[in-house]
Amino acid sequence: MYDRQTGLFTHGDPTLESAARLVAEQEILNAALEDGILEQARINAEVYLEKFLNALGYDTVVFLQTTP
Repeated sequence: MYDRQTGLFTHGDPTLESAARLVAEQEILNAALEDGILEQARINAEVYLEKFLNALGYDTVVFLQTTP
């Protein structure tokens, strides 16, 4: 939340900012999942790490995915 004003007779909702942040985080995550961004980030990370570890002398690199 960028700006929140309260009036003379209201105190506002102290949990509003936290609730809005949680909803925004979930929406960002959903959009990233729908667009395949997280999957592409995983692939990019694996490619980078495999090249890095190969350069350090490791011939075989295996990535394991855990299920939540």
